[in-house]
Amino acid sequence: MSTAPQSTKSIFSIVTGLYPQPSAQVETHLRPDARWPSMGAAFARGGYQTGVLTSFPGRYDRLDEFFHANGFETVEDRDSLGLSNLPSLPLGSDEELYSHAEEWLKNRGRALLLLIPSNSHHPFWYPGADGGGGRPERYVRAMQYQDLLLGRFIDSLRASGNWEQTALILCADHGNYFGLVSESEPPPISSYHVPLLIRMPGVPARRLNGVSSHVDLLPTLLQACGLQPMETQGTSLLAPLPGRVVFQSECIDALRVSCTDGRVILTINPESSGELLTPWRPGADEAIVTTMRERLALFHRFQYWHIQDLLDGGN
Repeated sequence: MSTAPQSTKSIFSIVTGLYPQPSAQVETHLRPDARWPSMGAAFARGGYQTGVLTSFPGRYDRLDEFFHANGFETVEDRDSLGLSNLPSLPLGSDEELYSHAEEWLKNRGRALLLLIPSNSHHPFWYPGADGGGGRPERYVRAMQYQDLLLGRFIDSLRASGNWEQTALILCADHGNYFGLVSESEPPPISSYHVPLLIRMPGVPARRLNGVSSHVDLLPTLLQACGLQPMETQGTSLLAPLPGRVVFQSECIDALRVSCTDGRVILTINPESSGELLTPWRPGADEAIVTTMRERLALFHRFQYWHIQDLLDGGN
């Protein structure tokens, strides 16, 4: 599950293994130079060359500063890569982005590349798309186009002889609900469901059943690559699944933090000391409700003090 229906907060969780703050503030914009436990730093210490390539403008929410401060040696965006702009959109060409990724990986040895394409994000672009955006049919076409580009990228890894030495992790930042609810309502749970595919050389395919979150990706990668563990809020997916995950929602006049075990969703208002709100999926027995409420209260207190430490100048 996505930790939040917002791209920057989700990227923060993927890179750091931490849940985003239970506030409307964006972590990378608030303090882009803060040093968090980081995928980039962990792999750099392990002898990997590290990079981020994206077809988004890097200045968005100051993500470029965030990546540089957290262990990524190379950070390139739409402008620094010189990507062609999409018609009437502030995004670069993903086709060109994948070509740059192929070049970046050549003769690198051990390397970690975080590749962030933009064309499959709202308003969903693909060759021949008209100026309108946000419709479900555009979403499907944009996903098909992204699948085509990813397939070509994998073919290039095979042709170069690097595929059998490459781990590929495919994930999204958040889902989409196409305006099916108003902006004053929490997004539906479907907007948090994101794909996750992990391909490791020599590891047989299997399907994991249960709930997992963006915060679980960093500990999973560290364990799979034999790197030193870091203190995160996630659990390696190579171990038993954590059983419950936390996520947050933001809308115009409300902030909500929720916890789910895959069956029941419990929601609190973190701005009123953990006031229990109506569960999105009622039906939990009292023991589950009590356990999940306690977890949410602890989550709220931890995140509040963590952000206060940053605001007071800590690292």
